[in-house]
Amino acid sequence: MAGESKQPQNAVAEAIHLLQTFRGADLTQTIYQIEKSLKGISTESYSTVLMTSGAKAEVLGAAGLLKQLAGQINVVIHALGILLCLPHIMRPGEVIDYVSLGAGNTGRAFDLETNLRVAEFKFIRWQGGPEPRETPQAEVDAIQAELKRLPDVKGTGLYSPRGVAPADLMLWVKLAAAAVPMITQIVDMLRKRRIERATITLPNGVKLETDKATAEEIQRLMNTAGKTATQP
Repeated sequence: MAGESKQPQNAVAEAIHLLQTFRGADLTQTIYQIEKSLKGISTESYSTVLMTSGAKAEVLGAAGLLKQLAGQINVVIHALGILLCLPHIMRPGEVIDYVSLGAGNTGRAFDLETNLRVAEFKFIRWQGGPEPRETPQAEVDAIQAELKRLPDVKGTGLYSPRGVAPADLMLWVKLAAAAVPMITQIVDMLRKRRIERATITLPNGVKLETDKATAEEIQRLMNTAGKTATQP
């Protein structure tokens, strides 16, 4: 068993070694030198140049392996980020209904739903800079109260914490009925408050991301969502 567990690790280590050997000190310079060496080369002498360049099938396979592993990094970051965040954001007595740890479209409406909240998680590397202006709680409450007064709005809440600028707030809105005029009204209302990012959940569970969307784009989104929802 121990020998079997080491095999994938050895394969990754070997793949990294092969790529580093092919890359050299500078990949751009390596590629440039190979291009120069191929100028004027005939079919008869091509194999010799190819061998000298270090371009082997094993290196291509190594690149494919690492690309496959790298494609799973977003899922790992998303899953670990959520798992490590939960102890810091959950309140006493809060109970998890479900958690969706996979990155991308997992079929769940949100990344987290508890008896007290729903939440979406986004993980980025902060590059520094001034802290954004905090949005007052009264302004956040006013935004949500205005949304709740609209017909067919079943619920609304925040993805992002209160302590961010209005343009960085991320809202969710759940509708009892889907209509383009209603969605357009919600988007226009939010933009007047300088909020551009919102996720609107239709009655069939389909989510519409309305970042900077026009009425025509909203209609196309709803048409696509309707076709997706009716597919067997």
